Amino acid sequence: MKELSGADWVQSGQKIKSEEQIVRRIMPLARVARAFAIATVAIAEPDHAPISREQRALIPDRPYDITKIGDRGSLGARDPSRKVSELLSTTMIDEIPHLQAVLDGTACLNGPRGTTPDHRARLFDSLDTNRRDEWEEILAVQKHGVINTYALGIHGKPGPMVSYDDEENLQDSQVLKEALVRFEADKHDFEHASANYDAYLRKKFVKMVLSRATGGRIGVS
Repeated sequence: MKELSGADWVQSGQKIKSEEQIVRRIMPLARVARAFAIATVAIAEPDHAPISREQRALIPDRPYDITKIGDRGSLGARDPSRKVSELLSTTMIDEIPHLQAVLDGTACLNGPRGTTPDHRARLFDSLDTNRRDEWEEILAVQKHGVINTYALGIHGKPGPMVSYDDEENLQDSQVLKEALVRFEADKHDFEHASANYDAYLRKKFVKMVLSRATGGRIGVS
């Protein structure tokens, strides 16, 4: 049987089934980690919500809600009272609620990563018509995910993550640069999508998370 690839794989029931199987295998451990993370935030950051709802978009004017563990509102300012939330974001433990979204059919593991709706509008507006239309076509047939080339590049960098609060302060030239990088990364992932390629990205993702969690001592090779 010929291996599905590209749009055929992205939209296939085979991809959905394989990701659901992965999530179900790790869900017992994820539930324990989720409960521990929520309890830790509640104790260490009593003035902030242990669970937060945030809005994202892959395409302007098509927002969706995501759930995060911890309150990341001031992480860009390195708020000392949110050290636990910062750690959860750095190690991507804050993404655990995404696993349930995969089982609910509203998200996927391997897929494009959204931004705040306002920032997504700026990204699209910065591109020429041809790239903008092509990017929208690529994103329109996919669910939002957490594992992709762009996210691996951003999260793989050492140091604290940039807060979404900082997006509104970006210059137009910075927004254009980000839009081009995101577009090319999403296009590459879409064109190369397959069971093997998804597995390759997941392996890199695990190494990246281990590296960030251990300060680069594990998962770098």
